[in-house]
Amino acid sequence: MSIRPFLIVLLLSPILEVLAGAQAQSFNSVLATPGAVDQPNEAPKLEHFDPGIIDQGSDPCDDFYKYACRKWLAANPVPPDQVF
Repeated sequence: MSIRPFLIVLLLSPILEVLAGAQAQSFNSVLATPGAVDQPNEAPKLEHFDPGIIDQGSDPCDDFYKYACRKWLAANPVPPDQVF
């Protein structure tokens, strides 16, 4: 077993650290620049699952899609000019 690969890694690791640090600093300076990255002021409103929309008359073991989506489909019909 040769010691040469170990020495190469040992000698190159500080150089790689310096390069990685410089890249991180340039990335952080871009983020700190006003207007460089558009960030929303507020978090988007998350829509959660509504248990009231489940079709309790259907058996989820027979047709889970109908069980989960029947009331939503009835409340949100496909427009007549669109294809289902």
